[in-house]
Amino acid sequence: MILNLMAMGGRIATFYPTPSQEARADQALVSRTVLFANVNQNNTDYDGLRQVVEAEAPHVVVLAEADSNWITGIKLAEADFPYRHLEPRNDLFGMAIYADQPFKAQTHYVGALQLPLVYAEFEHYVLLAVHPIPPLNSKFALDNQLYMQTLVALTAQSQKPVLITGDFNASLWSHALQPLAGNNIKSLSPSGWGYTWPTKFWPLATQIDHAFIKNIPKGKTRILGDIGSDHYPILTHIELSGRSVDK
Repeated sequence: MILNLMAMGGRIATFYPTPSQEARADQALVSRTVLFANVNQNNTDYDGLRQVVEAEAPHVVVLAEADSNWITGIKLAEADFPYRHLEPRNDLFGMAIYADQPFKAQTHYVGALQLPLVYAEFEHYVLLAVHPIPPLNSKFALDNQLYMQTLVALTAQSQKPVLITGDFNASLWSHALQPLAGNNIKSLSPSGWGYTWPTKFWPLATQIDHAFIKNIPKGKTRILGDIGSDHYPILTHIELSGRSVDK
């Protein structure tokens, strides 16, 4: 147990924000709030999630496991979220992004299952929306590894600050998240004490829905309440420079 805790502690330490990420006092900051929810494809509590969105008023909403029923059922107001990137699927890996400001989105289809990894470029930052397959066997482990390698590569190529959010199907100290460590990618919940899944069986509860940042001065994440899914949604607030960066 001691050796295991030492290994976990070392991994978690790599995800803590460093002093270089602190905001300068004289730097104009832009605030953005992003809500991520794995809605559970079989969940039909559309009103539950819509009420959370209305209460929290995020700038961006990211949904995982979004199938055509969720795309139709959620009915987020066009006036609030006029910009959208929708990738509905029936295999638990659909993705949807709703935003109040323009963005350019590119979906990368990764691995044998061609799972979507969405690169969404906003004016001041890049959002990467992720949902890799859990590494339950050797085949899935390879797909998971390729997905994470692709994520790191996309993060590295961005000239803008990066926010990564999604259902990683892995706890913070899992080997699956090792590719993120050491690339100046920091967790916004580095203690690992919160939990997002499974909502109905706390003895196995762990946090597998995460938010990570790179080159973002300030940020924090909060776990929200029940939306009828087996996951709790997370709300991420970031503050970054108001200076636009063009590629």
